[in-house]
Amino acid sequence: MTVHSVKGLEYPYVFIVGLEEGLFPHRNSSFEKEDLEEERRLMYVAITRAKKKLYLTNAKRRMIFGREEINIPSRFINEINEDLINIENVDDKKIVKKEKNIYTEDMMYSYGDKVMHDKFGLGVVVGINKDLLSIAFSKEIGIKQFLKNHKSIKKVD
Repeated sequence: MTVHSVKGLEYPYVFIVGLEEGLFPHRNSSFEKEDLEEERRLMYVAITRAKKKLYLTNAKRRMIFGREEINIPSRFINEINEDLINIENVDDKKIVKKEKNIYTEDMMYSYGDKVMHDKFGLGVVVGINKDLLSIAFSKEIGIKQFLKNHKSIKKVD
């Protein structure tokens, strides 16, 4: 559910996730005062939907488009009265380490490999950058980027 869709509704428990600068408030809203105020109003709407308990979460690190980003907590968290908030930090040691090799044999790609995409059809791998593939499709579609393990692409022999 999005914040826009909950206006006028209430729930016993509300979770607001992604409270990081660049996500909420969105990075495009940080430049104009009016846009930032609209994001602040949306935050107010989200917060006031909770009847019993409200959970606000943010991530120190997040994978976005295959790249790890270090995040700053949203300014909106700091604007909440300290008497109304209980901050709990997750110990980094509790974070589960990811497997060394998360790719199966059919996800190992080389330049020139042919792939089939559920929507775009046949394509050719034209770029590889860690977990990210650049795939050239028909002239109308062009080059698109996908994570190697994206469910919509399959390697074709």
